[in-house]
Amino acid sequence: MCFTLATRTFSSACRKAGVKFVAADMPEANEMVVGIMAVIAEGERKMISARTKAALAAAKARGVKLGGFRGVHFSDDARKAGPEARKGVAKARAADLRPIIAEIQAAGITSLGKIAAKLTARRVPARRPRPLQDRLRKVNPLESLACLSSSPNFSLM
Repeated sequence: MCFTLATRTFSSACRKAGVKFVAADMPEANEMVVGIMAVIAEGERKMISARTKAALAAAKARGVKLGGFRGVHFSDDARKAGPEARKGVAKARAADLRPIIAEIQAAGITSLGKIAAKLTARRVPARRPRPLQDRLRKVNPLESLACLSSSPNFSLM
């Protein structure tokens, strides 16, 4: 059971209104137990806050710069070039995969999931370290093959 100030306020309001509630993760808890846990949670929140403030003050006293941006300042041109560079990498990857996927489709496999499974079975390296099949399930499959389908020689059927 997670206790916050809002939980304590809620439980207090329920008690005042005569409403009984049961915590799904702790059905045996009665009003007294809930009240004690709420007070303990509030005390812990105050102690965490005090420790955090003390640690930040100590870091500041040591000369540590707190907050703010400490990275590289990119120019507007560089910011605009980033997405274009990623698109170029994606198009190059699509061009590399195009003949392999065409071969898989020629064998009669047309569903995106089965194509992904065949690519994984052939040990075609994924752009990211998890299996290509998992990635295609987590995103819109049509977007996954958007680069491939832009070619006039590529067919999803």
